[in-house]
Amino acid sequence: ASSGSPVTNIAMDTSGNVSLGKGLTVPGATVLNGSFTPPYSFIRNRIINGNMTFDQRNEGAVITAATTATLTYVLDRWAYYVSAGSKFSMARYAMSPVTTVSYQLQYYLGVISLSAYTPGTSDYFAVEQPIEGYNISDLGWGTTNAESVTLSFYVFSSITGTHSGALTNSARNRSYPFVFNVDSPGVWQRVSVTIPGDTTGTWLTTNGAGIRVRFNMGAGSSFLGAASTWASANYVGATSSANVVSVSAATFYVSGVQLEDGTVATPYEENLYSHELLSNQRYYQKSFSQGTAPAQNAGLVGAVTFGQIVAASTAMAAGPIQLRPTMRTTPTTITFYNPSAANAQARNITVPADLTVTTAVNSGETGFGFTATAAALTAAGNQCAVHYTVDAEIA
Repeated sequence: ASSGSPVTNIAMDTSGNVSLGKGLTVPGATVLNGSFTPPYSFIRNRIINGNMTFDQRNEGAVITAATTATLTYVLDRWAYYVSAGSKFSMARYAMSPVTTVSYQLQYYLGVISLSAYTPGTSDYFAVEQPIEGYNISDLGWGTTNAESVTLSFYVFSSITGTHSGALTNSARNRSYPFVFNVDSPGVWQRVSVTIPGDTTGTWLTTNGAGIRVRFNMGAGSSFLGAASTWASANYVGATSSANVVSVSAATFYVSGVQLEDGTVATPYEENLYSHELLSNQRYYQKSFSQGTAPAQNAGLVGAVTFGQIVAASTAMAAGPIQLRPTMRTTPTTITFYNPSAANAQARNITVPADLTVTTAVNSGETGFGFTATAAALTAAGNQCAVHYTVDAEIA
């Protein structure tokens, strides 16, 4: 049985073991509203990197949100969605002290306003995670059997009062704005919001965006709607809610984000580090070590090495580079990094000299190759290396 699914004949003994009848017992499970939650389910939370542990692209560097027509990812699985640039910065920060919130949460996603900007009618500023359709297919959204979900998270803001966000579909034409209250400035608190499943609209159940989870940092009237009701619109939040970008140096921090089936906010589901890393790597992978942000001239550690099989000044094919795990789709972007120079080329580390990388070839969900031209004065048998990043994120 899965978390949030009703099971008949449930009973719990004094040791905390749940009996499901017919001789079946689950040790250490919990009962919530007539349903049971296995102690090690790994299925409750549909959010990936909800505790903000992984930041493969930037490794804690502060990123200023730039004008973009689509999502720009900063932390793994977390992106900004904005209509105008330089209104806020976004980064992963270390929780200090860790026990301020929970021993499970060592990091948070921090948004800091960079100006006092009043959003125009068509402005929008949001932080978003699109959940892949495969991971919400059991919810039945878009049908008469749509199930309710509960969104919970820890929040900290310098702005008290009513804040908001929204759940939106892939096409951004169905939205459910929700509100939550920040009671005290500069204090962490846990919030939970239950949202009824949408019985209409189109909700993808394959590898596109199934549900977009958004936190509103400020928006104009065109992107705000009535709270707690489904609407055929692209909303990032609710009317009459706080605009973080309207107050210079205002803060909005969030961590422990969880979206789960049902109407009860259960404790944040901690996943194994290795499992959570693999979940993130379905969308973004790099050759660099964890903790090292991708950059040119960053050294050979982790770089893909290969032998030069042609003479100097000759083109050759290299690879394949295997991707693990299998990515969500063929990467939309493959970027090369020179381990020993400030350019996007490969490196002959025997001579040393650069190889001109021309393109990635035969790209797919499980790997890719590339072509390169050997430099003058190099020779077959020389050792070469290159770093890479691959991006298959949801737009």
